[in-house]
Amino acid sequence: MERDPATAIEQAGREEARRRESEKTIAAAYRRAVRLDLIPLAVALLDTDVAEWSSIRDGGVILTLETSPETFDALNSVSGIELSNIFGPLMPPGSWLQEIDVRVRVEDVDPDWRSRASAALGENKPVNQGTLGSIAGERYNGLRFRSYSEIVIAKELDSRGILYFPLPAASRSGVHKEPDFLIVSKGKVAILEVHGEPYHPATRAAEDHKRSLYFEESGIFVKVFDAKECRQNPKLVVDTFLGLLEGPRR
Repeated sequence: MERDPATAIEQAGREEARRRESEKTIAAAYRRAVRLDLIPLAVALLDTDVAEWSSIRDGGVILTLETSPETFDALNSVSGIELSNIFGPLMPPGSWLQEIDVRVRVEDVDPDWRSRASAALGENKPVNQGTLGSIAGERYNGLRFRSYSEIVIAKELDSRGILYFPLPAASRSGVHKEPDFLIVSKGKVAILEVHGEPYHPATRAAEDHKRSLYFEESGIFVKVFDAKECRQNPKLVVDTFLGLLEGPRR
C-alpha cells in the first residue's frame, strides 16, 4: 500500500518534536546532575535519550530512558533515589514521576556479526593488543576494541584506506600505556582517543590526562573525541582528526 505523503510528513513532525523534547529533558537532567556533583551520572546522561513517557492514573508518569550498551551498566547502577531527584522536577505540570526504566539502545550491527563473534570466541592465540587494563571485549575484523564507538571509527578509517593501530601496547622506561588508535596518514603519526563510558568516564579524567601527556612528551599529537560523537558522526570525527594531523600544526 502506497504511503500517504501527508501522513508521512505528520509522523516526521511528531518524531522531530519527540526528539526535541528528549534533548531538552536530558539537557536539563545533565545540568541538575552537574549541580548536584553527580558527575558519573552526568557523563552517562550524555549518552542517553528519553525513549518514551507513559502516563498512568492520577497523573503518574513512567519515564523510559534508552542508552548505549557501553553506558547501560553505569546508568543502571545509579540509585533510584538519585535518578528521581534528577528527573522528578522535570515532569510536566500536574504530573509526578512514578517510575524510571532504563533499557539498552538496540543499534545496527554487521550482517555477519554471528560468524565473526564465533570466530573470535574460538581464538586462543595471544595478541599484544587490547590487553592492558581491562581486556577489550568487542571484536571487528579480527581485532579487539573496547567499545562499539571505537569499532565505528575503525570502519570509517577502513573505508578511507587509512593505516591505523587499535589499542597497541606502548612502552617507555618500563611504563606501559595503550592508546585507543595510533593513526598514520601521509607520513604523519597521531593518536585518536575515544572517551566516554564505560572505559573513560569523568572519574578517570586525571588518569586520561596523564596518559595523553605520556604520548605528547614523545612528540605524538593526541586528539580526544566523545564516544557518542564517534558513534553518531564518525565521518566528521575522522575529517576533523585528519585535518589536524595533516594541517600546518603537524
